[in-house]
Amino acid sequence: MTDWTVRSDKDTSYTTQILPSGSMDLESFSSLPGNDNVQPIAVTINRLSILSDENLPWDVMLFRNATSQPNADADVDSMVHFVSFADTDAVQVGGSGLHRYSVSDLNLKYKPDDRTFHIGLINRSLVSSKTAGANGEVVIELQGTFE
Repeated sequence: MTDWTVRSDKDTSYTTQILPSGSMDLESFSSLPGNDNVQPIAVTINRLSILSDENLPWDVMLFRNATSQPNADADVDSMVHFVSFADTDAVQVGGSGLHRYSVSDLNLKYKPDDRTFHIGLINRSLVSSKTAGANGEVVIELQGTFE
């Protein structure tokens, strides 16, 4: 087993406004681990964490591909997993700064159609938007293993 980490960049990923009530920003990360750059491989996701400027309820959704996702047609939609965080799940150190969300021991098997992570960030707040730009920075980190 080999350990791996995928981490989004606060300056280039999830930088747009995400409206309330289930709107999503989908990003793709071409950093799926493995020894072969041709065939997709399966990984196990053990930990997922979010660092966020804003304390919002989030869903993180994993898709097999980024083509027309999400999709109302169940034959086309490629969602394989999602993890939910309530706003009360956030931890803030010293009462200021980043809001931290994390879940461990997930054991999620993930095999995309290509060698790319397709990760959607969904705002589950009923009233508040995620702010665009520097005041709404978000980082998502996945850790796991592959064989």
